[in-house]
Amino acid sequence: MSDRLTAWVGMLTLAVLASVARPTAAQDAGVLQRRLIRLDALQRDAAVALARADSARREILDTVRSGGLLVLARPGDAEIMRRAGGRAWPTLDSLYGDEARSLAEHPLLFYFMTHPVQYLPPQLQRLQLVMAAANATAEDVAYQILFAAGSAMRARSDSVFANWLGPILLPALHAGAEHGRVYVELVTAPSVAVKACYRGDFTACRTALGLLDEGDRAVLWYDAAERRELVRHGADVQRPSSRAVVDACLTGNSDAACIAVLHAVQFLDLPLSMEARHSFVRLALDAGGRPAYGRLLRSVGRPL
Repeated sequence: MSDRLTAWVGMLTLAVLASVARPTAAQDAGVLQRRLIRLDALQRDAAVALARADSARREILDTVRSGGLLVLARPGDAEIMRRAGGRAWPTLDSLYGDEARSLAEHPLLFYFMTHPVQYLPPQLQRLQLVMAAANATAEDVAYQILFAAGSAMRARSDSVFANWLGPILLPALHAGAEHGRVYVELVTAPSVAVKACYRGDFTACRTALGLLDEGDRAVLWYDAAERRELVRHGADVQRPSSRAVVDACLTGNSDAACIAVLHAVQFLDLPLSMEARHSFVRLALDAGGRPAYGRLLRSVGRPL
């Protein structure tokens, strides 16, 4: 509708302008003035019509609040959003503490994937999205809220911390099971640093978690046998330029060659997994109390 109206007004405007511009001796100042007034009236009417058409096609959105959460949703979706927000907010509050209230400054936009919101005004087009399948339950939507809120929090974090942490920090849905997996990792991970951590060496724990950025990681994290196995199981061994060095490591038992291969790897995984790092951060936040996440956000530039 508005596109056709715009084209029509444009053609009419061109026509009026053309008539104004035609040189003729018969035209006097009064005729030109009347035509200019007519053109101005047409432009005002067109602007009003365009504004009405644009307003008519924009959807009405309700504001749903749950604690510090602020979510925009269609009126028909507001009820499931209230139930989902009621589930999500206590979990976010327990993880982020006082800082969770800052989520009110970063509204979320919810819709079902089969029915996306269209014709958003510019100020709403950059909101963090919460999307769910058509058959999603309130519990499903609550998880999507946790993910979107975690994304908003991550965007405010120090880049060094965010890169170390990896994906979004979410509350542990099954803390007991997670702790069990981390325990198994501490017992079985093929890393001398992890084994020393399990025996109670706190410096080794910091090393295995990647909290210490001093020294040679290939040496701090692994012993000679572990380095050789790391190279054997795929540490960039297919690069032609490193083939001779790889052979020296694997067949010649040269630890110096193994270290050289690991130094050439663009990214060397931390000995303790992302799940272990997330578990550690949640433990630290819990120990630090409700202001802990805010202190973390304000520690930009400090070592991990």
